[in-house]
Amino acid sequence: TEQVARAYGYKGSMRELPRPLAVEIYRKRYWDEPGIARVADVYEALAEELFDTGVNMGTSVPGTFLQRALNVLNRRATFYPDIGVDGRIGTMTISALRSYQQRRGPAGEDVLLKLCDAQQAMRYI
Repeated sequence: TEQVARAYGYKGSMRELPRPLAVEIYRKRYWDEPGIARVADVYEALAEELFDTGVNMGTSVPGTFLQRALNVLNRRATFYPDIGVDGRIGTMTISALRSYQQRRGPAGEDVLLKLCDAQQAMRYI
């Protein structure tokens, strides 16, 4: 959006926004800053879904979806400490995600994807 482009220093016409700058803005705003890049180190397809969610719903939404899903799958905090649902993908969220991955392996990514997709569908409804 124009608002986002301006926030990242672009002053020109939106019709003339250079593609490399748009890619840089997307990477910073929707991948790096919300912590999606850290999720990609664990589960790449999940990170791609969370990136898409952030672009469409706002940068804190994918973090809340992930945190809720991790807490639901945590067997009453027996796998890792439950994490706060604040939308920030920080050290505790990544630690919980890595613990989840150790227990569930590559197949665990599909479960997380489905839970995040379900939350996205509910939000759209």
